[in-house]
Amino acid sequence: MNSGVLKFSAGGAILIVNEGSENSLRFNGGAPVQNDGTLVVSANDPTLFLGGLGYDQTGALCADPTDAITHYAGGLPVTAKGALAIGSGYLPSVLVAGIPIGSDGRVCSDLLT
Repeated sequence: MNSGVLKFSAGGAILIVNEGSENSLRFNGGAPVQNDGTLVVSANDPTLFLGGLGYDQTGALCADPTDAITHYAGGLPVTAKGALAIGSGYLPSVLVAGIPIGSDGRVCSDLLT
């Protein structure tokens, strides 16, 4: 996933939106994003895998805020199902290839409402 194409909050978290929102997703730098760079995620179980990360049938990146981190893909935390381990409410404590990781070990994200 290329951090250069993603949109970030003022606090440094990746801005995310759930799949099925009004804006369509497209792939840029290996990430499913909206035209403004907001990362499109899904709570569904992965049906496709690319670079160790799971995607659902629509192409949205599968993300999970609760399941345990079991392994890493490209330095990013992943659950047993293959979903990206995300969290919110933490400031980034480290950047992995420009992707913010919180003190809980999860990718820092903020859900757009």
